[in-house]
Amino acid sequence: MSIHPTLTVRRILFLFVALLAASTILACDLASLTGGATTALPTLPPIAQAPTTPGQPTQSSVAQATPPAATKQSISTTQTFGNKKLVSPDQLNSYRMKMTLRAKEDAKTGDMVTTIEAVKNPPAKRMTMGNIEVITIGNQTWTKIAGKWIQQAPSVQQTSAGGISDDVLKQLEENYTLQEVGKETVNGISCKRYTFKGESTVSAQAGFQGEITIRAQGEAWVADQAGLPPVAIRQRGDLEMQSNVAPNAARPTAVTIKFTFEAELYDINTPITITPPTGAQLVPTSPAKPTSATKPTAVRSPTPNASAPTSVLQPTLSAGTQLFADEFNSATLDAKWTWEDRWQDAKYDLKARPGFIRITAPSGNDLWTTSNFDAPYLVQPIDGNFMVETLVEFAPTEGFQGAGILVYQDDDNLVRLERAFGGTGGDEGGIHFSVIRAGEAETVAGYGDAPTTAKRIELRVQRVGNQFSAWWREPGKTWLSIGTTQVQMSGPVQVGIAVLAEWGAGDSVADFDSVRISRPK
Repeated sequence: MSIHPTLTVRRILFLFVALLAASTILACDLASLTGGATTALPTLPPIAQAPTTPGQPTQSSVAQATPPAATKQSISTTQTFGNKKLVSPDQLNSYRMKMTLRAKEDAKTGDMVTTIEAVKNPPAKRMTMGNIEVITIGNQTWTKIAGKWIQQAPSVQQTSAGGISDDVLKQLEENYTLQEVGKETVNGISCKRYTFKGESTVSAQAGFQGEITIRAQGEAWVADQAGLPPVAIRQRGDLEMQSNVAPNAARPTAVTIKFTFEAELYDINTPITITPPTGAQLVPTSPAKPTSATKPTAVRSPTPNASAPTSVLQPTLSAGTQLFADEFNSATLDAKWTWEDRWQDAKYDLKARPGFIRITAPSGNDLWTTSNFDAPYLVQPIDGNFMVETLVEFAPTEGFQGAGILVYQDDDNLVRLERAFGGTGGDEGGIHFSVIRAGEAETVAGYGDAPTTAKRIELRVQRVGNQFSAWWREPGKTWLSIGTTQVQMSGPVQVGIAVLAEWGAGDSVADFDSVRISRPK
């Protein structure tokens, strides 16, 4: 099963912007935090390591170190706040950094901790954030998500989340001021202590629309001793972000989020080794996108689909040989299932309700091109034609929440059929049938085509070649067709169930009574 290497956009947008503001004050290189864009792959040594020579300074003796010269790899060499200047930590031979963000108004979110370790020559950096890890050595980048390493191909380009580019640093820095309030020693380093405060509004770029306003205030401790450039050794304060940024094809939604943040720079100019991961999968370039005027739109459309069948239609093929059935009567998960939870914040429970599996997807877990691919799902590989059915009990009340069937080849090619609530343009309950085809998202039918308030629903998806047909019903009633579409998939595909909760919606909690997979007659 492949995993898209790009950090999930909708979920990471808020954290990214928060790190952007904090890193601006710290004069960090933001491109390296997000993995950076890759170009031609150079010939690289297998290990990037801070140079070690006899008498190399440790953290306790760093005052005697000779400041390293700036190199071409240092993208951001100075940042200005009023009449004060800070240099990027990347001017150091090596360093480690820890940044912690804590949401002020949502205790469930917990601390968001990012750690960085970096070496200047050869240029290398390792960043970890939750279960995501990014290693960059020269122009080569590896990303680890949910325990799987992906190596980016030369043509893969990363776009900063929310359309924020590196030149935004310049816009931000001009609006922040520092005031010196004293001197202190931090981590054995003599520092000047400053208070800072500022506000900046920047416009989204690179295919996004809207603006982001960032307000920050707090304290910063800046190195002030012989042998060290003026880098921020410690920083803490409050951060507020107001954003209505969205992809050009989507409707912007205003969001305000507040954090407290802390950052610490340590292990300056000490030996650090950054090694490429082993066994990484090389991600191929994405398939060509449709270019015709009728290509699918990347939004969830609530408008009734004129081509979606509205009459009662029995399945053209009925279930034949049974391939798999699970009534979830066991206290342990069947060995044929694979539980996929990229963000590692979702959960399943076989004991909460005997005879059901309860899946909980916290807010921010989606399966959509303009959002993210963090939603938890339970799947197994099925080859050839098949029919998959499930009975789910789910009462969504916020947009977008969904629970139902998933047919998954990769993030660029999948089919979803769900009992859901909401979608772009309004909030109502119903059945949601959508696909991602060669990287383009399309709503085949939404709640306007199949409205319902029923909590207990049966869903059915049938594959014949590359044709996928979907039906739904309340138990004991007649199957209703909701549509047929084409998605090209090859080889075994992952088939099962998924639960989604788009960012801004509450947690989705769904109980699945059964899953059955068979060969259609």
